[in-house]
Order: sequence, then structure tokens, then C-alpha cells
Amino acid sequence: MASGRDGRRGSKKSVLLGEFGIATHEKYEGLGVDSRAEMIRALISLGLTEVGRELDAEVTTLSQDQQLSLRQSAGRGQEALTG
Repeated sequence: MASGRDGRRGSKKSVLLGEFGIATHEKYEGLGVDSRAEMIRALISLGLTEVGRELDAEVTTLSQDQQLSLRQSAGRGQEALTG
């Protein structure tokens, strides 16, 4: 694990992004351009990570549904042959 600026150890993401808090409109307006850009980059990264998780979950569900469907179809075929 990497060490942060304060010497504490944490995950790589927490070191890179730091602690999060709620930024009010007033606080955001008071930020400089570089700080705003950094905040936007962090939010985009978090959003893309969550989109990736949702896509993985959906692909897993679809794959499991497809496998179940194939097994059920194969079972019906076997019943027709033996029935």
C-alpha cells in the first residue's frame, strides 16, 4: 500500500483522490480552475467505475439467464427423446 502525505497508509485511490466531502455551490464557486478540474476528473472516474460495476453485473445476469435457458432447452429435448 502507498503512504499518503500525512504518513498514514491507505489504498492507492484514497491517496490519489484524498478524502471526500460535500461541496456546496458556494464552495465550488470559490475554487480555482485547477481545483474544479481535479474535482470533475475525480467524479468522472467514480462514475465510470460505477458504470463498469453495473455492466459487469448485467453481463453476469444475462450469462446466467442464457445458461439456464440452454439447460432447460436441453432438458426438454431429452424428455422428448425418452418420453
